[in-house]
Amino acid sequence: EVAGTDSKAGTIVHESSHFTLNGGTKDLAYGQTRAQALAVSNSTGATMNADSHECFAENSPALA
Repeated sequence: EVAGTDSKAGTIVHESSHFTLNGGTKDLAYGQTRAQALAVSNSTGATMNADSHECFAENSPALA
């Protein structure tokens, strides 16, 4: 898909976030449900999770 969940654009955001200059994220949790749960349980971990960046980029308006 071009837009929405698991979009090509979201994949680019996810993968580019791994670069050190873009944050050096890790793959701590995959999928929107797990990324949201990580944000609740470990906000620092969520900022370092690549799928959290993808989830944020793919959802407009932002999830509540």
